[in-house]
Amino acid sequence: MKATDRRMRDQVRREKIGLRLKLLREALGYRQGEWVKRYKLRHASTLANWESGLRFPDLEFLIALCEDHPGITLDWLLRGKPRKFPVSGPAERSRVADG
Repeated sequence: MKATDRRMRDQVRREKIGLRLKLLREALGYRQGEWVKRYKLRHASTLANWESGLRFPDLEFLIALCEDHPGITLDWLLRGKPRKFPVSGPAERSRVADG
């Protein structure tokens, strides 16, 4: 696999994970700043970078998120499986997050 193909694939993965994080945070009723404080992130830009797909989220953050919210799994956060949105909300969110 070419390096450019790998970079493109990683970018798409980051964007999908970021979208799932953002949809989840919003469905749970949190603002970015609240998650930054709750999960002791160093900077507000850290979460913004994860949600926008600029960076992969830290594994420790993802694990803490799953521990705090039953029904949310690493499999869903990282791969979108199962396809069902783990928090009650509009069906539209489920389709977008699965992407």
